[in-house]
Amino acid sequence: MGAAASEPGSRAAGHHVVLAVSSFLGAPDGCWMKDAYHTSVVVDNVEYTFSPRGIVRHLLKGQLDATGSDGVSYFRGMSTISGPEMAGILWPFFKEGSYDVLKKNCNTFSDCALFCLLGERLPIKYRTLEKVAGVLDDVTGVVQALSMCNYRPNPKAQEFEIVPVLKHIEFQTRPGSRSGPLHRAPPERPRPIVQSVPAYRLQL
Repeated sequence: MGAAASEPGSRAAGHHVVLAVSSFLGAPDGCWMKDAYHTSVVVDNVEYTFSPRGIVRHLLKGQLDATGSDGVSYFRGMSTISGPEMAGILWPFFKEGSYDVLKKNCNTFSDCALFCLLGERLPIKYRTLEKVAGVLDDVTGVVQALSMCNYRPNPKAQEFEIVPVLKHIEFQTRPGSRSGPLHRAPPERPRPIVQSVPAYRLQL
């Protein structure tokens, strides 16, 4: 994959990758979704996330400031893959209108984006919604019965499976290799560099 972790100042090594994490707002009281996270991936000061509009890009003005308490961002490493290249690889799987708060949400996108850029997965603690979806997926009518959360399944997301997407990413980012694990840099404890990530409203 050609991605390697390094210090934030090592711009020459490639593209600067940051994981931004914040809490959801707008989930009704008593709904387990209120404990979920919103994540996005920032590449070279451009934020990428997934919403009902598809893959959304937002150019950050200047450097992120540690002035708030809504969230935190972690420097993850440097990648040889740029933000636009990553978005192009993921676009076929994250089109407009295919968002689902359980099956295919912002965290699903961040998971795939980190895998594309650095060969790593989104930490499991930030995948609360996906874990719930996995448990309830085969229980007829249970998800629809969660009326306190006002959840409505999106038919366009029901066939989505992340493993085939990860395999596609691996094939696209490692020409000539169809199997085997991606090369990864030695594990490194994430370093918080920002504490002013906006809180996002839950999109149901």
